[in-house]
Parts: sequence; C-alpha cells; structure tokens
Amino acid sequence: MCRTYRLYAAVMMAFAVLAASGVQAQSPSSGSEAQVTAEPIAVQVPEFRLAADEMSTQTHVERMSSSGIDDWDIWGPVHMRSADPEPTGELEIKNIFDYGTSSDGTDDDFEYELELEWGFAPNHELIFETPFEIGDGAINGNGDITLGWHWRLWTEQDMLPAFAMRNYIRIPSGYDSSGVDYELRGLITKSIIPNQLRVHLNPFLKSVNGHNEEDHNYFQWGFIVGADYRLAENLVLNADYVHKSGETEGERNQHTMEVGLDWHFAENQGLGLAVRTGLDGDSIGENFGCAISYIYSFDNFPAFGR
Repeated sequence: MCRTYRLYAAVMMAFAVLAASGVQAQSPSSGSEAQVTAEPIAVQVPEFRLAADEMSTQTHVERMSSSGIDDWDIWGPVHMRSADPEPTGELEIKNIFDYGTSSDGTDDDFEYELELEWGFAPNHELIFETPFEIGDGAINGNGDITLGWHWRLWTEQDMLPAFAMRNYIRIPSGYDSSGVDYELRGLITKSIIPNQLRVHLNPFLKSVNGHNEEDHNYFQWGFIVGADYRLAENLVLNADYVHKSGETEGERNQHTMEVGLDWHFAENQGLGLAVRTGLDGDSIGENFGCAISYIYSFDNFPAFGR
C-alpha cells in the first residue's frame, strides 16, 4: 500500500514537471496569439450629415477667429444680422421674394429685392440693395438703390462681444423718388455655446427725407434682439423680436416676431426662409409676412489685404 502510494505520487510529480515545462516552452507563442486575438477590430461607421456638410465645415474652419470662435453671417431674409462680415474675397448675390399683408384694407404687398454683399477687405463689407414692388409699380421710391458699409471694429474675445457698425444711404433712383435717407445700425454678437448658439442686438437710428411717404417721421429708431442656433454645420435657425417707432406721425411703435432658417444646401448656394407676425393685434402695420431668398456666392473675388 505504501509502495503503491509512492508510485502514484512519483507519476503525478512527473506529469506536473512535464506540464510546467510545456507551458514555459509555449508561453511566447501563446502570448503572441492572445495579443493578436485581443486587438479590437476597427469598424468604420458612416456618419449622417446633411448635404454640403463637409464643404461647410471647411468654410467654417477657414473663418475661425483667433479666439477659436467661428465667424458666420446671417443670410436673412430675417432682419437680424450678426457682427461678422462677409469673408474677404467673397461676393454673395441674394434674390429675396417677400410677401406681406395687413388688415387695414390695403392690397397685399409683393416685393422682389436684389442684394449684393462683398467682403472687399478684412472686417469690411460693401452692400448694394434695390427693392421692387411687384404689381404696384407707380409707388414713390420703387426701385431706389441703397448702399451700405459693414465695418467690424473688433471680434469676440472672452466676455467681450463682437461689435460692428452698418451705414446705409438710400439714393432716390427709383420712381418719382426724392430725398436721401441715412441709417446707422449697431451689430453686437455674443456666443452662448461656442460655435453653436449666439445672441444678437441690433439698435438702429434712421433719418428719413423726401416725399416718398406722406406725413412720415423724419427721425425713426428701434432695435432687434434675437438668437441663432446651428442645427447642423450647414443649417441655422434664427429667431428675433423687432421693435421700431412708427413710420408716420402719430403712429404707435410696432412690434414683430420673426423665425427663419438659413440652409447651405450646396457649394456656394443656399436658401433663406422666414416667417414674421405682428404682435400688436390691430390694423396698424403688417399682420403677417413671409419671405424666401436664394443665395449664390463667388469665392476668390477681388479684395484688398487678403
């Protein structure tokens, strides 16, 4: 019995020694096999993006300021604007179709406006506008030309918002037009969520001259406050509130709400949509309006200081 136990123990010890030597001999190859099988397999999952997303991303990267915050202008046709001008060397051609109605018994208004915006130098932009009333051609001032200059004085830095000024001059070039109007508008832009959500304030003062409007107020003022939110790299939601003084003597101030979208659907092309409604609930001023704009831009247009 004791001999059998000793033989059994010797056999088991021999098996243990053989097993240990086998593991040591195979450990390098086994380890490499384990390392190979443990490596994760890279799987590329396609990312959903709207049309022209890659192009828009490149554009925004090129327009990023020194503070790391993107620059992008608001196309409209909402009235709110950002402090950011057109990129240097870019020309935008805007075709704007506008409809407005009121409950004062007058005809509905249909208007087409051609607008050009040219980034002719860093932080500077020139503006050309000419509106045409459709169906009511014999209106004083129909087809007048407005020239503008956008000048950004500084970009957004930390807690300091970006600030720019716009100067507009209306030239009496249209039907039976007279006088020259001047408007000064401030543009203040501050990011709430960097590169996604911004707030804007646009106060303005306007001097109205000539006889295009009867009993008009020679001095008009107002402000626009709102925000824009980037839903995607090429899709922006705009919303604003407009408060402005009455255009004629004795007329109360007017209050309007606007909501719109800017959609960069293809390279160098975009659409702007807007809906507005009056908040006063009476027959003074516009009750409802909507607009659509088609924008085409030219890159590498002649410019200074590029």
